[in-house]
Amino acid sequence: MVEKVDIVEPCQSESSWRPLFPPSEKESIDASILEIAIALRHNLASVQDISLGSGLAGIAIFFAYLSKYKQEPEYLLATRELVERIAEQFSDAARTPWLYAGFTGVAWALHHIRAVLPECVDLEDGAITEAIDSFLLEFLDSPKIKADFDLIRGIVGLGVYGLLTFNSERSKAIVSLVLRHLESISEVDERGRRYWRTLPQYFHWRHEAEMYPAGNRNLGLAHGNPGVIGFLAAATQKENYANDDVRNILHEAVTWMLSNRQPPPTASAFPAVAEKRGECRCAWCYGDLGAAISILRAGYSLHNQEFVSAGWDIAERTLERPFESMGVEDPMFCHGAVGLAHMYNRLFQWCGEDRYARRAREWVHRTLDFRCANEGIAGYRFFHTLKKAWVTDPGFLTGAAGIGLALLAAVQDLPPAWDEVLLIGNRP
Repeated sequence: MVEKVDIVEPCQSESSWRPLFPPSEKESIDASILEIAIALRHNLASVQDISLGSGLAGIAIFFAYLSKYKQEPEYLLATRELVERIAEQFSDAARTPWLYAGFTGVAWALHHIRAVLPECVDLEDGAITEAIDSFLLEFLDSPKIKADFDLIRGIVGLGVYGLLTFNSERSKAIVSLVLRHLESISEVDERGRRYWRTLPQYFHWRHEAEMYPAGNRNLGLAHGNPGVIGFLAAATQKENYANDDVRNILHEAVTWMLSNRQPPPTASAFPAVAEKRGECRCAWCYGDLGAAISILRAGYSLHNQEFVSAGWDIAERTLERPFESMGVEDPMFCHGAVGLAHMYNRLFQWCGEDRYARRAREWVHRTLDFRCANEGIAGYRFFHTLKKAWVTDPGFLTGAAGIGLALLAAVQDLPPAWDEVLLIGNRP
């Protein structure tokens, strides 16, 4: 277990960030980052999607951080051109509100880029968010909301949007409505432990409805209970929501989550869903690292030593897991090598323990090893489960832009504030 972590004070200023690699070891990583930039610029004309998850919004964030790292005009220009194109096509995202595939994610990306590179986003306060906020307030205030609760395509994602654009009474009202809805759809077991159930109509895979006709209790950060925990932990850091009601719901949710831990020799501490025990991949979307970070953020937010200790125990357990059992098949962020590299990097920044830095560096090198010459984007390809084939993806969540951002975080000293949209950002 980590010894050096104090549950009240972080081990370093949240405004600082330590590169994983010294200058003498950055050359191959820098080269890959620049190759990604060149390849993305070459492929931009073919990218019609402007979403955060797989489109231009995520790519623009990559170029914004690259511009801060390299301080070269061409990357600033690329960011500005992407922002202009996104603003022109913004109505194309209006089909869905969800964070990673819809207009809230695009609006957050513009909001975030303006914070990183103010000269690239020439929009007045509220120019985009005012209309979005009005829509969300009406949508969330409906007594018959038909939506999943998750981060990627559900209510938690809307709450994250509200927290990350927390600059008006409208955003505060959005977060309040999300909290109200999450409480109303939650279930509480006989021991007072709270959880959220994914209903069959929101399953991503058809076979899941056959396996779980009454729904299931998902244990992955992207689609399940850890995402709710991460959102609640972030919400309690805002003065408006640092109250006993929200904190009690968060405590009950973490208590339920921890009740699902599996003892060794099972490789993973958590299964993918509570209804089916067994091993689970280790990734951001599913598995122990994403869950551990959610539990840690809740523990620090609540000043709860039991939760903090449990979170670090789960993270430590991943260090003992053989690489071949992690379920990593490609380099992407969502469930690939670079996502693990970045999460280990985050844990290193939180606690200062070199074993997390070593593991992060190992996964950075494994990410680079996935490259195939003259294939994909800068050599990076991604395995499409449905197509059962290697495909090219320029985006943030499952593509080259996400790889570029995580590699930048490994070599630059600028804190990667973009990862707050993944609920793995700064420690409370």
